[in-house]
Amino acid sequence: MPTRLRIAAAAAAALTLAPAALAPAVADAARKQPKRAVYRLAYDVDVTYRHVRETEDAAYKEVTTASFSVRGKANRVEVVDGQLDGPFTIANLHAGAAQARRVTTTDDGTNKSCAGTSALSTAPTTLFPGKPVYGWRASAMAFLPFLSVDLFMACTDSDGGSFDETVTISNVSPQKRKPVPTRFHVNADITEADVDGRGLEWTLRRSDSGKRGCPGGDYYTRACTTTLTGTLRFLPVSARGRR
Repeated sequence: MPTRLRIAAAAAAALTLAPAALAPAVADAARKQPKRAVYRLAYDVDVTYRHVRETEDAAYKEVTTASFSVRGKANRVEVVDGQLDGPFTIANLHAGAAQARRVTTTDDGTNKSCAGTSALSTAPTTLFPGKPVYGWRASAMAFLPFLSVDLFMACTDSDGGSFDETVTISNVSPQKRKPVPTRFHVNADITEADVDGRGLEWTLRRSDSGKRGCPGGDYYTRACTTTLTGTLRFLPVSARGRR
């Protein structure tokens, strides 16, 4: 066979074998392609708070109680291979259903009574991977439903005075403390299967009692309890490979 014909035949054979030879490499690439899921986030939580302050001689006692709800949403949250591809900012949130009350009593002084039904939270909050910050497993995330909520009260005292006070429920770790999961950092595992395409949902529950980390706590804090209950939802937008 002439040399020219042998070269042509070899080229034709190579083109015939190429798809079969490339098939394993294509399959490996497909297997390694990460799974990316895109969700909308929505949540609603209820928070209650009770704080008792009292002097050592019991001559002064202050009891503050409060409750409120927070709901929020984010339009785009991405999960890659079962891990949050974040952090993500949650700017669309609203605080409401507020009730706040404060009563102070003294042995021989001015007593005070405060009450309010309005709350305000304007600072954005976050959803972020829990592993870098807290050393949790890679599939865990830390959810911060709010950064700080102010509850406004109108007050009167036994001397006939009237004035305003504010109850602030803050989720910021006290200064000079290393980052730790606080009262409202909720650990959620996103490896749960979304087999029916309806999304993922977690029930949120957290309760802390004691003086350490108490919102508004100080030397005179004798008791403090904060609780949070609610629901966090990931509503699917799409699920696909790498874009």
